[in-house]
Amino acid sequence: MIRTEGKFVEKYKATAVKSGQWWAVTVHDVPVDGPAVTQGHSRTEAEDMTVDMLSLLLGHRDFTVEIDFQEEGDG
Repeated sequence: MIRTEGKFVEKYKATAVKSGQWWAVTVHDVPVDGPAVTQGHSRTEAEDMTVDMLSLLLGHRDFTVEIDFQEEGDG
């Protein structure tokens, strides 16, 4: 957790892998059973879908998410 503007904010890391025309995003260390996964056609859509998914799973938007975008075949 990090402190932002006087309140604590959860910080999550995610990995997005390009597969065909989709970015498949996996969010790490989310307090739910199983992986938290979403997708988007563009980087922007993948980011938006990730934020929407997390806000639904967590029940709030007091978080940040850092997405590592990787082309297929990258590390």
